[in-house]
Amino acid sequence: MSSISIRKNLRKRNSRRVQTLMESEIAPGVSIVKPAYNESVTIVNNVRSLMTLFYSRYEVVIVNDGSKDDTLEKLIKEFDLVQVDFLVDYLVPCKEIKAIYKSRDISHKRLTIVDKINGGSKADAVNAGINVASFPYIL
Repeated sequence: MSSISIRKNLRKRNSRRVQTLMESEIAPGVSIVKPAYNESVTIVNNVRSLMTLFYSRYEVVIVNDGSKDDTLEKLIKEFDLVQVDFLVDYLVPCKEIKAIYKSRDISHKRLTIVDKINGGSKADAVNAGINVASFPYIL
């Protein structure tokens, strides 16, 4: 009986520690990079889902990899995006980045959209996202 109680208390304590870390401003920053190619039907819901992450220091970088549908247009409309000046340091090779977009809406300040020429693979799109990412840890 006491071993069950001890396990419950340990689980609760560990859960509180994880929650404290996730809410802390000293937690390491994380960039979530997601490639998108012709995802017009699902892209808005996917981005909304990624933006609900319970963590204090993160950004979401969506890489539109030369979509032929209206993926980029849907993102621009839904998240009130505007093209911004952004110096890209090509640390890892990828096809040319055409534009970077950020939202005018403060509630989407963690969102960055990269529009690039299709590189023929998801890896190329992820590389572009890495080149734009602000934080040292990439998911």
